[in-house]
Amino acid sequence: MAEEIIKIEDFKFKEGQVASRELTRKFGREEDYAEIHVLSLNDQVLASDFNFINYNTPSEAVDFDGLISEINMDPVAELNALGYTSGKYKIKLNLLRRKILNTPLSVFFLKEISSSRREIKLKLNNSFNNTETISSIRNFINEIETNIFFKDFGLNFQDGNILTAINIAIDEREIQPSILIKLLEPLPVNYVINDQCSIVEEVIDPTVLTINLGRPEDIDNSIPLQGPNFKIDTRLNSSIPSGYKTYDDILNSSTVLSSSYNELLSSLTDEDVLNIPYDYIRPVSGTLEDIDVPSHFENFIHFGSAVERLKNFEYKLSLIELYDSQLSDINSITGDTSASSAVITNKNNTTLKKDNVIKGFDG
Repeated sequence: MAEEIIKIEDFKFKEGQVASRELTRKFGREEDYAEIHVLSLNDQVLASDFNFINYNTPSEAVDFDGLISEINMDPVAELNALGYTSGKYKIKLNLLRRKILNTPLSVFFLKEISSSRREIKLKLNNSFNNTETISSIRNFINEIETNIFFKDFGLNFQDGNILTAINIAIDEREIQPSILIKLLEPLPVNYVINDQCSIVEEVIDPTVLTINLGRPEDIDNSIPLQGPNFKIDTRLNSSIPSGYKTYDDILNSSTVLSSSYNELLSSLTDEDVLNIPYDYIRPVSGTLEDIDVPSHFENFIHFGSAVERLKNFEYKLSLIELYDSQLSDINSITGDTSASSAVITNKNNTTLKKDNVIKGFDG
């Protein structure tokens, strides 16, 4: 194989593309396994697969012993399989080799942490506290000490991070032996006593991909409207339409009819206006069940009094008359006083109160 390593972190993937990683070490032993973790952009673990097998290998990357030097995976397909279809995520791939015992279960738990957090003591879980495990620990320590080159190893707390360790020893002075570990970096504060872990070896450095799945598709909940009817005979329905006006044009217009202007203000303020034909009078012999057209009050008054509504309407009309009278008095002011700030402010306030009353009318 070529010595050049493809840096997969620099790639940008689209749907259907495949991520490829060339390995500088062989992968595929009985004790080898892969983990995949989905992270947020601030490195919070969202989902994990501790036995990831959904990858493939080119035939030319497999040697005579069945070990592989290249693996391929589709990061977008993995995100979709885990239920992620939109947004930005990180995918972290760990290729690991189990040490001491070839088991997916956590062999040790955290017993003590030094003040510097670089030295820790591990204890065996009860199910692994036996002669075979102790012998495997001794063999691993011997492998570390007799290696010609410096050989580190890792602690896997199954949270996506592999903590690098640089030394190991066994303390058999107690009935249950302890494992003493020296770390390369201080143990992060999120790890506490009784956290469980295993000792592993990284086949390669973790691979991290940033995948952008895009925005979610917008759901159209609108109601389609019928198009204009261009078949109307204008000769029978001739009219001269007005020009288009913006809302500001209407508000600033001094020639608009007051009734149309007030109706517009009321409609823009209240989106749920009842359309009641007030000129319709329900027959005395009819009933509400067999009459489709609402009458004056049956479908308009539910929990209140029609009399009170009419009194309220009369009160609003009297307010409008009062405001009109005040505006008339203000407009009668002449001379320089008519342009004073006090007169203008009083006029604007009175006009605003009148408009608010009018906008409060319903259908």
